[in-house]
Amino acid sequence: MKNCPKRFILGPLALLVYGCVDSSRPSQDSSIDASVGSEEPEDPVWCPEDADGGGDEEASLCVNAAQMARRMGWGVNIGNTLENTREWETGWGQPRITQAYINGMASRGIKTVRVPVAWDTYALAGMIEDAKMDRVKEVVGWILAADMYAIVNIHWDGGWIFNEKKSGAFTLTEDVKAKFVGYWTQIGSAFTDVGHRLILEGLNEEARFYVGGNPYGTPDIDALNTINQLFVSTVRAQGGYNTLVVDFTGIPVMRSLGWPVVFDATHSVQRPGGQGTASGGAREHIPHLLRAAVAVGVDALFMEVHPDPPNALCDAASMLALDDLPEVLRQAKAIEDALKKA
Repeated sequence: MKNCPKRFILGPLALLVYGCVDSSRPSQDSSIDASVGSEEPEDPVWCPEDADGGGDEEASLCVNAAQMARRMGWGVNIGNTLENTREWETGWGQPRITQAYINGMASRGIKTVRVPVAWDTYALAGMIEDAKMDRVKEVVGWILAADMYAIVNIHWDGGWIFNEKKSGAFTLTEDVKAKFVGYWTQIGSAFTDVGHRLILEGLNEEARFYVGGNPYGTPDIDALNTINQLFVSTVRAQGGYNTLVVDFTGIPVMRSLGWPVVFDATHSVQRPGGQGTASGGAREHIPHLLRAAVAVGVDALFMEVHPDPPNALCDAASMLALDDLPEVLRQAKAIEDALKKA
């Protein structure tokens, strides 16, 4: 087994597209058959063999989103269990989730299982109980062991994120932001050793933000964007897969739309959360990415350059040294000239 980086796949809100069956929990002897249309086309040769979970998930160093979306196939939601706010897991009349139940879904062709969770109701002063976290990890472990994808989220939990029926209702307040970051820090840390078959979903049914707190007025998109970014930044900071991936096939695709394309060579080497409270980076890879961008026809280049990158006030780890700029540009120009002659 190769030693490769662990990965989180982040799904802000519920913007994850996968086939669904009835959201209510099927019985143990249900005859669900999700095999129709399960045959997938041959994958493009973008990734090494077994990439994106088509075999040993740790044997691959890349995840292709298009391939992964196909493999996620049909999905179910284990509702009214770990997200119920009356009594953990069984308070809304559902039995405890069992491994036999999980395996039963896998045997019927289900490929993705969503595990909605109400964390806040059962937390103490913002801290998730070890027993609750262990239970969610157990269920996720069963799903992954059955060769399916798992989705874990912060589900509706009394409306705490938009302060329902409280002061500041329908607005995003500082105390909520702090608690939200705290929960995702704990969840992200708990799952750092899980591969890319686990998808984390920022929140669901908990984002009723309105400008000025008026529920009959204008939705507050800025608040929604803020909470989504807190989710992404917080989870990435816990470890896992926090290296940006640049797909150079996107450059000719964007150019085909008739507009010039600019490649940002320095922000592309950032490592979100790589320094704990700030982004890290790998400036040694700036020339590599820049040469690749020129080779596929980019129209312009953008770089942040500094005479002394380690002492830059921001983005220090991803700054190009001023002394290196002439050689980097010389190489870019040589590639462009060679393409024009080809």
